[in-house]
This record gives sequence, structure tokens and C-alpha cells, in this order.
Amino acid sequence: MSLLPFNVRHLLLALVLITLPGATIACGDEDEPAPAEAPNNDPNNDPNNDPNNDPNNEPNNDPNNDPGPECGDGVCDEGEEGACGEDCEAPNNDPNNDPNNDPNDDQFAVVIRGSLFTDDLEAAQEFHDGLARAGEEPAKALGDFSHDVLLGTGQLGATENEFLAIDRWDNFEGLGMFYGDPAFRDAFAQLFSAQPSIEIFVERNDWHTWGDLTSGDASDEYFFVLIRARLAEEDLAAAQAAHDQIAGGAEEIAKGLGDVAHTVFLGAEDPREFLAIDVWTSGEALEAFYTNPDFQAAFGVLFEGDVSLTIFKSTDWVQW
Repeated sequence: MSLLPFNVRHLLLALVLITLPGATIACGDEDEPAPAEAPNNDPNNDPNNDPNNDPNNEPNNDPNNDPGPECGDGVCDEGEEGACGEDCEAPNNDPNNDPNNDPNDDQFAVVIRGSLFTDDLEAAQEFHDGLARAGEEPAKALGDFSHDVLLGTGQLGATENEFLAIDRWDNFEGLGMFYGDPAFRDAFAQLFSAQPSIEIFVERNDWHTWGDLTSGDASDEYFFVLIRARLAEEDLAAAQAAHDQIAGGAEEIAKGLGDVAHTVFLGAEDPREFLAIDVWTSGEALEAFYTNPDFQAAFGVLFEGDVSLTIFKSTDWVQW
């Protein structure tokens, strides 16, 4: 038979209890008859005496008087069954609240952008590299397995020599501990002329992608193209379908021009905040590709509002 949702079913049964004195709620299938009461074998024929010899006369014989989980809860520790034996799932702790995404497999990207404290790139690199060397081992111990540093090319109206760091993490709690350290924040702030932007994203390899952020490492130089926008669709499945159609249609052309990786990230707090990072081993066709009218038209389908597109070039600053 078809079952009503858990809370509705129990509300109806509660109404039955009000109108039918003596009615009981059966755990599991409501079509099963309620079990018969055990006979009272008390020689004193005291109806208030517990035949199970529970000194507190509690029907569940639990010294803590805990009735236990309710039937139909459907959520329990992984590997356990529900209170009535039904299948259940472990709670979903995914920051994107995506039921299809396993939070144990998540990888995160911390994207830091800002204007350097000086136009002297050698001085800026020396300061950064000192911080990076001092922080590398503590960061790795907490889950930071990759640190990339690039500088803006000035193409497409972007700021030349804008600082970009992308750190990838496999431990969300470790990430919070590292960036929440006041000593780190104070030292890192000195690298910039103003407060940098720091955003946290979840990598989504289930969207249409190719390559990864290491795909340009074998080249003498490479470029990261960051596409930052807000998804037009509230439904992530619909947004993914739109993206995958566009990315799949452009993949072969992009690869032929030097695009060796297309990676997708969604905001850790708001999954409609979209970030794509493409890795190019040639900068010759970058502007022509991204300013193509057909490509620009695709943005109108996938995103709402303004789209930020910036190009960064690889550096020899300390990375891992």
C-alpha cells in the first residue's frame, strides 16, 4: 500500500487516538495487529505492578526512561537500521547540500586575489616566498595539498600583476583552522596593499570537465583563466545540464587552441556561485576564444548578471 510521509502519518494516528480510546500506534506497517498484552501474573493481582519487575514500572524497562528513536526516522548512523528496521542514510554534511555528493570525497579550493603591497615584483616574491616556506608544512599537515601562485596578465581589462593564489584542500576543518589563525592572517595581510578577497569553493568533477589544475605544469609557462559568475538556475541539476552541454560542445575546439584543462567549482556556502578555471599552455588564442560571440552568448544562458573573466600567468614563486 502507499504510505503517507512520516509526520503526516503520525498526525493522523494521533487524531485516531483522540477519537478511539485504547488505540495504539504500531511500529512499522500499520496493517499489522497490535501485539496482545502479557498476562498479569502478580499473585497480589495489583494492576500497577510491573510483571517485568521494573522497579520504576516503565514499560520500556529502560533505566533512563529513554523511549529511543521514533519509527520512520530514516536517518541514523551509517551502517545502522532505522528504529523499525527500515533502511536509513547517514546525515548529509556536504557544504553544497547536494544529496548526490559524498562529503567524504570533497576537495576544496581557496581562491585569494589582491593587489600586492609593492610594484617591485622581486620584493613581493621574496616576502611571499618567506611566508610560503614557513607555512608549507603546517598547511600540508592540515590538508593543503596544492598551492599555486600566478599574476594577472592585464588582458581583457584585468589588473596587471594582480596576485592570485589557489590552494586546494581535502580537509574542510583544517582549512578553517589554518586561515583562522590570527598570526597567519596578520602576516599574510602584509603582502597586499588592501584587504584581499578570499573565497572557498567545492570542486565538482561530476560536471563536464577535462584535465586538472596540474595539466600545465610540464610547460615552461601556462595560464589560468578564471570565469566567475552566478548560475542562472536555482536547480543545480538544470544548471549542470546547461553547463555540460556548452562545455562538451566547446571542448575539442578549446583543446585544439591550447586549453588543457577545464575545472568547475561551486561556492562552499552558496552553490550557485560558480567558478571555472581553465588551464592554457598557449596565450595566443585566449582573447579570441573568450570574446567569440557564440561563446559570449552561452554566458547569457548559463549565468545571471555580470561575468568576470580574468587571465593569470604562471610564476616561479614558491608553490607545491
